[in-house]
Amino acid sequence: MSETIILESARLRLAPVAMTDASDIQRLFPDPEVTRYLSNIPSPYPDNGAVSYIGQRITGRASTPSLFLAIRCRTRHEFLGTIEIRHDPLGMAGNIGYWLGRPHWGRGIMTEAVHVVLGHVFSALCIRLVHLSADARNTASRRIALGAGFLPVLERRTGIWKDGAPFVRIHHLLADPDARPISLPGHGLALRPLSLDDRRHLNGLYTDPMTRRFMPVIPPVADGDIGSNILAFAALAGSESRRYDFAVRHPKAGFIGHVFASREAGGETWTIAYALDRKSRGRGHGTEAARTLVAFLFEAAGAQEIRALVVPENTASLRIVKSLGFSKVGMHRFVPGGPELSAFETIDCRLERPENA
Repeated sequence: MSETIILESARLRLAPVAMTDASDIQRLFPDPEVTRYLSNIPSPYPDNGAVSYIGQRITGRASTPSLFLAIRCRTRHEFLGTIEIRHDPLGMAGNIGYWLGRPHWGRGIMTEAVHVVLGHVFSALCIRLVHLSADARNTASRRIALGAGFLPVLERRTGIWKDGAPFVRIHHLLADPDARPISLPGHGLALRPLSLDDRRHLNGLYTDPMTRRFMPVIPPVADGDIGSNILAFAALAGSESRRYDFAVRHPKAGFIGHVFASREAGGETWTIAYALDRKSRGRGHGTEAARTLVAFLFEAAGAQEIRALVVPENTASLRIVKSLGFSKVGMHRFVPGGPELSAFETIDCRLERPENA
């Protein structure tokens, strides 16, 4: 799709980056001020860096769809920088990044480019949630994000930066207010992609001791803002087609739960999980939400197998997966990635793709 897209604004023309842009990128990128906050750009910049940079982005489109656009002056056609948004093919989430040559700073160019691209991805690609990560010291990029409507939801130290300073990233999110729900049969529920409005509800859901008892995979958070962590990870992983997150919404009660699916690395097996608030349990809502998530994964995401890892004491969840046709294949010792979580035993339940799906 990105090969044919051309976007224009009052001053700018955005078109797919091509190898013919390598000389312009090579001219601007060796400036250490340009690459100062770009974590994946080597410093000093190698002589063939631009060709490699473009090649990696073009090759990456095969696994993760993206718009990788050159920003040019609309009248003089001068190359100014690039803007990129990677997204999953179903439009659930996207991740945006950008850079601008130093001679063009301070003129509102990137602000204009970001507005144009966001308008396109919300209207044409129907992306629901966009993630932007910026170095905490990069005040210019953060101003652009805030001006475009992004909200900072999470600040995390992730290591040491190139210059030896602490590497602190601020994660920002922007949701499409017109995101379309996925209809649920039966109880009038709807699965809706997570939005910023769900942050408070996620905090309430995952601080409930009963929920945490049966979902030990959800890590504790020092500042207590579990919702922001879930939203930031959902958007970033979703933009790479590794995860789908939905709020379960009732026509009268509103938010009543959260369902999500994570794709196993390099495969077509997806692992699902779900949680409902206390007042909504025992009414069949969990079964309906899980059934619709399963159908979505088979029909839209191309899953060949779906997995549910259930804590043995969670008899209600075991009943749900059994009613959906899952089979127990054994026990699985789940080892979480974070040091703050302990390994725990689960029942490994699997459901293969139906022949008529």
